[in-house]
Amino acid sequence: MIAIILFLVVIGVLVFVHEGGHFLAAKMLGISVEEFALGFGPKLIGKEWKGTLYRINLLPLGGYVKVFGEGDYDNADPHSFEAQTTWKKLVVILAGVCMNVLLAACIYTGFMIHYNFVQYIPQVIPNTFPFGQVTGAVSFEVDSTDKTSPLKPYDLNSIYILTSINGEKVGTEQSVESSLVPLAGKKVKLSFTDDTGLHPQTIVIVPRLHPPKGKGAIGIFLSPLAKISFTGIQKPVSGVLYAADMLQYNVSALGTVISEAIKTHTAAPVTSNLTGPVGIYEVTGSVYQESGIMGVINIIALLSLALALMNVLPFPVLDGGLACIIIIEAIIRKPLNANVKAWIGNIGVIILVLLMVFITINDINNFNIIGQIKHLFGR
Repeated sequence: MIAIILFLVVIGVLVFVHEGGHFLAAKMLGISVEEFALGFGPKLIGKEWKGTLYRINLLPLGGYVKVFGEGDYDNADPHSFEAQTTWKKLVVILAGVCMNVLLAACIYTGFMIHYNFVQYIPQVIPNTFPFGQVTGAVSFEVDSTDKTSPLKPYDLNSIYILTSINGEKVGTEQSVESSLVPLAGKKVKLSFTDDTGLHPQTIVIVPRLHPPKGKGAIGIFLSPLAKISFTGIQKPVSGVLYAADMLQYNVSALGTVISEAIKTHTAAPVTSNLTGPVGIYEVTGSVYQESGIMGVINIIALLSLALALMNVLPFPVLDGGLACIIIIEAIIRKPLNANVKAWIGNIGVIILVLLMVFITINDINNFNIIGQIKHLFGR
């Protein structure tokens, strides 16, 4: 039950902030807003206030803002969307993306203060971050199948950041291995923190001279990290800078999977990295179990940036696609043919619906949802 509640909270926050951006921008620029809705489908509750109907709908996976006069080029009302200048239209259209980035920046500002202006990012792909001081780090997880691991007595059942071996700092997988091999059979001081860089610990172990095949001297899995630190004048704006780092990382990761898809002549690298509501639900639940509410807040920040990145793409019906149409109309100095715009929009909706169906099926298979349902009913 807690997983469902957290999932709805995460989706609700993301949608409210994104649509709230469109709403606030329109109101501030004097454009009338007819509806502000969370969710789709039939109305559950609603109230009209100052010319706007605020409503919560049955299906919670999304939301919308209905701006007065959008698409009605014959409407000369000064409060109509189409009566506005190009820059005002673009501000309204792109305000949702900006609010998603701002939300992430605010969350990361709190994180920076809490975690002493240091963050660790798993290096899924090699990346050079534009802001902050970046150094290498390495995390480890104890191999639960290794029954004779020297770390077994310490009951380390999470992911940790390895900081030093016998007082010597380590920052790469190679440095860990090269430090441990000569120390086999001898007492070694292993220093590490939790996965946020807090709560330092030091334990004494004896690396094995003859470990089981494929298990290594102490029976751990290593993963590379990027340690990003902010100092001096960067600290007050570290949340904004870190949000920019994560946006750049997302763009770089997207470019990598697209490049891999082109090289292999298959969509598998892209489709295997896509996830939808089912995947978000599963990830939110597991993150809460492992990292508590702080982990869920981090998920909100990451998804907020992902939502911003997705919406800014120049694809029909997305904010980026609508912005492109506004720019084209400004260049040619007249509205695009209504039938052409409708055709573009309908094609975009069809593609998005098919993509969501595919992603949902993919998530159901990847997270073994059918198996979980059978287990729930004891079958």
